[in-house]
Amino acid sequence: MLAEWGLAELAEVAELLVSEITTNALRGSRALGQPLPSPIHLWLRADRLGLVIMVWDANPQPPIRKEAGHDAVSGRGLKIVEALSSRWGWYKPHDMGGKCVWCEIQAESQPMQHSAVSGQPRSSPDSRWLWS
Repeated sequence: MLAEWGLAELAEVAELLVSEITTNALRGSRALGQPLPSPIHLWLRADRLGLVIMVWDANPQPPIRKEAGHDAVSGRGLKIVEALSSRWGWYKPHDMGGKCVWCEIQAESQPMQHSAVSGQPRSSPDSRWLWS
């Protein structure tokens, strides 16, 4: 899909970021304790400047960056997202509940402007990524 959008150079990083964010969403969904996990939703939006990945899950709790030990097999997902994306954040959609975690990858010609991590909701991605 990214090749069709002219962003083939972002495919490897995008695949890893989708994997990390969707894994976190599935874990968040399971944490609700329902008999069956809630579905998650994945959106990819692109323009010639880059790609935004958005993943929604029903758990309203914010994503938490953990300090994983050297021998831990998990707990590094958000550090990977932070290292590989130009920006990332999360917000609570008004019409769906839960939360949406997003990250942005800029095309090679675009400078990276990284955001800091906090426990507070972050605004959604730039308005160019939002539906009208």
